[in-house]
Amino acid sequence: GPLWSDHVRAWALEPRANRLVVRYEKLAAADAETLSAIAAFIGLPQQQPFDVPFARMNALAPAFFRRGSDAANIAEMDPDARALFERLHGQTLRELGYG
Repeated sequence: GPLWSDHVRAWALEPRANRLVVRYEKLAAADAETLSAIAAFIGLPQQQPFDVPFARMNALAPAFFRRGSDAANIAEMDPDARALFERLHGQTLRELGYG
């Protein structure tokens, strides 16, 4: 089957019309610039600031909104799994701006 990098390249790195790439960590942090970009993309003004704290989203759906932190998610991976992911997908991560 397709690898993670294939999926990411198809959706986030290759040129596509009518697409906005939103980084999860920016969305989880309610980054004002990201929220403005979403409003502009859908063609509607932002009615109010995003004021739902991550802790509330986590309380509503803890399996989906687990931590909101890349570092915490990476830290829970087995070191061998991290090394394998880096070997298979490290180049794609770097192209996306992740270290």
